[in-house]
Amino acid sequence: MMNTHRLLKRARQVFLVGLLSAPGLAQEVDTPLDLASIHRKQIAELYEFSSWPKGEPRAGLANDLALPGWTSVDLQAVDGLLTRRFKRTEPETEVVSFVVESHVAQSPRAAHQDLLGWLSSLQSPQKRPALRELGPTIGDVGYFSRSGAGPRALAWIAFVRGNVAVRILAFDARQEPDLNLRGIAREIDQALLATATLPRGIKLPLPVVRKLASERDEVVAGERVRLELEITDPHKGTPHLRWMLEGPGRGYVERGKDGELYLYTTAPGPMELKLEVTGSMGTTTRASVGLKVLED
Repeated sequence: MMNTHRLLKRARQVFLVGLLSAPGLAQEVDTPLDLASIHRKQIAELYEFSSWPKGEPRAGLANDLALPGWTSVDLQAVDGLLTRRFKRTEPETEVVSFVVESHVAQSPRAAHQDLLGWLSSLQSPQKRPALRELGPTIGDVGYFSRSGAGPRALAWIAFVRGNVAVRILAFDARQEPDLNLRGIAREIDQALLATATLPRGIKLPLPVVRKLASERDEVVAGERVRLELEITDPHKGTPHLRWMLEGPGRGYVERGKDGELYLYTTAPGPMELKLEVTGSMGTTTRASVGLKVLED
């Protein structure tokens, strides 16, 4: 299964080859073309993007999304995009059956842009069928693709409910051709419908980083430094933390045996330690702290 960034890169490459082979475009042009934007605009026209209905904004989608009969593993959150892998609960197995991606956007229009981005990343320019062809409506707008692994096998389903964009991908449709991807999408949509709506124009409640600091501003490479972190989750749940480093100084963050968070330094130089916090309902905020890592 290819991730969204790789799909988008390949789609751009395919589109570039086709565009430059057209008459009059094989030569150098005076004005650079933003090929990705051109492609995205074409996909928007193909799917009649401007006519997509906008539903009521929702508070979000739970990070610990519970689906009957399934166990979620390896939650990841990058720039607001949450990825969850699911395995069967009974019988217990280590085989991943499907992946759920979601993004809680600031508005229904922004969530539509997420769906448009997924559609633009597809290799084939052929329009995918609308979700309504599979039965009762799921989401405000959505599409799906068949896999070819069986008469009912689906490769993926993508939809938007309010300001939340969701994509469900079969991990290996050939391995599980009877996987009920539509039923899974329906369960997720029901979870969204059960979530509180928000008045249009009201900003989503975000997690708040009340404090992010290191107990020392300078540390020798190879040493560890304790981090002080205080976070308020708007839904009183457990937020997801993603740590990143910028600068020549290197290291990593782990929780010690005492339960405290520590930065373990590995290379000298100034660094900025960045934290992306994804609240328990999928909204995201960031914070950072700078420090110097000295040579031994």
